[in-house]
Amino acid sequence: MKNSPAHIKSTNQTIIRKMIHRLNIGALIGLICFVLFPHSASAIPAFARQYGISCSTCHAAFP
Repeated sequence: MKNSPAHIKSTNQTIIRKMIHRLNIGALIGLICFVLFPHSASAIPAFARQYGISCSTCHAAFP
């Protein structure tokens, strides 16, 4: 029967699996966009100014 508890449970599980699959795909697309299209950093060198040191004292350039 289509209205049996087992069928309803199976249908609900299928719906939940599809929702989780779509969320995973969305998260993956978001992660790819985050990695491929980075924004430039807008750091404020307040610490370096406060103590009169250069930023390179703590931060090294990426090789």
